[in-house]
Parts: sequence; structure tokens; C-alpha cells
Amino acid sequence: MKRALLVIACVLTVFVSGCADRMNKDGREPGSTAEPGESLPKTDGLHRSGWYYFSDRGIHAAQSPSAIPPRPFVPWTEAVRVADMANVEGKPSFLINRLGVMSGPSETEAATLNSDSPILQSVTLGGFTQFDGKTGIRVYRNSFFSEGSKAGDSPFLLHFAGGSERFSPWLKPADMGISAGAQCVSLDRIGSMWYAAFKTEIKGRVDFAYLEFEDFPSPGPDATDRSGIRKIDADSYRTAVTPFPYSGIPERIAGLLSGIAPDIPVQLHVYSVVRQTVQVWIREGTGPALEGKAITSGEKTAILFPDGTFYLDMGNGSDKPLVLRLPALSPGYVYTWFILSGNTLISAWEEQRFFETGRAGLLEIPLPVGIYWKEE
Repeated sequence: MKRALLVIACVLTVFVSGCADRMNKDGREPGSTAEPGESLPKTDGLHRSGWYYFSDRGIHAAQSPSAIPPRPFVPWTEAVRVADMANVEGKPSFLINRLGVMSGPSETEAATLNSDSPILQSVTLGGFTQFDGKTGIRVYRNSFFSEGSKAGDSPFLLHFAGGSERFSPWLKPADMGISAGAQCVSLDRIGSMWYAAFKTEIKGRVDFAYLEFEDFPSPGPDATDRSGIRKIDADSYRTAVTPFPYSGIPERIAGLLSGIAPDIPVQLHVYSVVRQTVQVWIREGTGPALEGKAITSGEKTAILFPDGTFYLDMGNGSDKPLVLRLPALSPGYVYTWFILSGNTLISAWEEQRFFETGRAGLLEIPLPVGIYWKEE
């Protein structure tokens, strides 16, 4: 079912954010601009904001953060929350656990939520998987879900066809030579190779199987050639999926974040629109790491950190990179994934408590005048 996500712009300043603890602690207004590493002065920057929240039924507009109804905390695997983002068939898209795929707005269309499959209600949506021009969704079950299907019947990868708005089974563990009932808890592409981890739990005993392969096999019982799939040990798997050292991060990203003190640890998830994959870069340091999300498209780069600090480099060589400040959230809330479409930024936010999630939703904000993000 295709549901239109209403595009609503509510005029917000730090005084109408709904409660005082959503104000910037240093008095700066959200959306002002500055050079990388400089303080953000008060300007007529981003003030119009559209707040949305998730329910079990879909996405709903809210007049302010304080108007968003509470939700009970549940394990993040069960929560309705944004789990991933990717560029799907030319459209920036969110993967929303339990709901489906939300495609961002374009010049001619509003954002849409594709949520037509009952299977979405009984699995955790782990992340996008893209290869050969197609988009898959990794799914798995855990002890919080009741066992509604026979062992081995459930796929670990769904195929999502954006044009037809359909979710369909794609690959099962048996297609990978893994025993029935195993759950794919991790699936990553590192360079030209894929690495997968499958977990099997029987009568309290937990076993893991680790795979390395260059291409996915064809699904179905007739796909008997799995010669390209190799089982590896746990140490080899951990070595393969270890994040890249920050010292090798692309120069344009390093320059964009040059204002962050070098002793502060950073963990950056970088999604490349061209490669359609994510690479993780990490810098060691003291204390908890700044866990940012980033998008690169050609020479353009955008980065968002949980506190709402947003870096943007359009890569045209003439305009200086921007640092924007999204509206401050209450304690316990963070910004997570984001998408860019034209002059619109949509960021996911959620309420966190250890391994649990409460409220969650989206914030839609216009980019500064003259800034337009278009995929290359």
C-alpha cells in the first residue's frame, strides 16, 4: 500500500520548540551556518521544521515535539524506527523497521511509504543490501518474536522492487548452504567481497557460521552451485569486517571534520550513492565515539551527528562547506540516519534507553537558500 507522507513546514524558533530543554544550550538558533570548526552565529538560517512520529500504523505529522504521544520502550529490534538508508532506484530512501521503505520527496512527488507486506510485521528489518542494480532487505527473527513459520521457511533477504512497491522473498539460508532456521545477523560488503554471519540457536545452544563470497547465488532448490561461497573462521570474519582506520578516510571527509579535536574518537558510517554500499571508518580516542552517518554522491558529502550537527560540502570548489545546527532534542533523544532530496533534509530521530527505543520519527527541514542536493 502506498501512503503519501504529507509535506508540512511548521515555523519554529528556539522559543516554540515545545519545551525549554529542546533549546540549544548555548543560545544558538538551529540551522545557522558557519565555517567548519567555528562557532555558529545567530542568523536567519533554518527555522521551518516539520516534525513526524511513527506508530504501528504509519507516519503522522505533529505540530511540535511536545505533541508527540509517548510510546513504551521496547528492544530496538522490535521498535518502529529508521534502521538504514540508501539510494533506491534513484530515490533517497529510509528503511523503517516494521513499516517498510519510505522514499524521499522529489520535484514532482511527495514522499511515499511502501508498506504492503505482512512479513514486515514479524521480522526485524536489519538493513539494505544492494547488488547488481537490485535492492534487498536483510531480515531476521529473534527470541522476542513468536515462531510463526517452520524452520527454514523464512528468507533472510527480501527483494524490494520500488517501481511495483513489492516486497518478495529472495534468498533463504539454504541457498547459502546454511542449515534451516539460521538467522543472518550481519551482512557486509568489503571491497569486492561479501561477508555474512548466521546464528543458529537450538535448545539454548548458540552456533555461528561465517561466509565469504563474491556473488550471491541464484535462489531456489535448483541453485546447486555454491562453489563461490566459502566458510571462514571467526577470526578471519572479524578481521575482514573490522572498520577502516580513520587515517585512510577520503580527504574531503577529513577536511570537513577538521574542526573536531584529534583526540576525540570518531566512528563514521559512510554510504556511497555510486558504490551503493557502506564503509565504516573509526578513529580511536578516549571516551565514547562520535557515531556519525554520512552520504557521498560524486564530490558532494553530507554528515550528521547525533546532537544534530550537520556538515555539508557540495563539492563544487567555489562554495565553502557549511555547518548547520538542527533543532536540539531533549536528553535521551538522538538524530540517526538522514536523506537529502533537492532542497530538503529529512533526519530520523529516536528516544533511546540502553538497548531500547521509545518514541521515534522524522524531522523535515529545508536547506539554506541556494543549496540543492541532486544525485549524480
